[in-house]
Amino acid sequence: MQNKTDEVRAKETGDAVLVQQKQTTQDLYLLGNEANKPIKLLNLVLSKANVKTTLASDVLKKIRKRNFEGALLSLKSLKQVVSAQSALLIANGMKADTETMLENAFNNITATWRGLVYLYTGIPVPPLQ
Repeated sequence: MQNKTDEVRAKETGDAVLVQQKQTTQDLYLLGNEANKPIKLLNLVLSKANVKTTLASDVLKKIRKRNFEGALLSLKSLKQVVSAQSALLIANGMKADTETMLENAFNNITATWRGLVYLYTGIPVPPLQ
């Protein structure tokens, strides 16, 4: 009887983890979708301001392909470009809160991605540097 009880507990635990993995994956996809439109607009502003970078396009492609680790690395670089060229980009139509939006998107996607990796592997992921 104890063996059957242990089997049921193991199955219930596995099912709960699977549900949590699915929910976290769905949350990650939602965060990517939310970042999509503002990054598209930023890409247009970058073109208008003649800032030569493909980072915004790279982020969009990686989000579309669900490569969130790659998207995070490109997003981090994009934040640096936007920060360095902020005055020029604002003069060409970028919203003043775009840097904050990029920072929030980066932080939210990073936290969710790290949680998802932990759910699948059980190994904590170090912060992206």
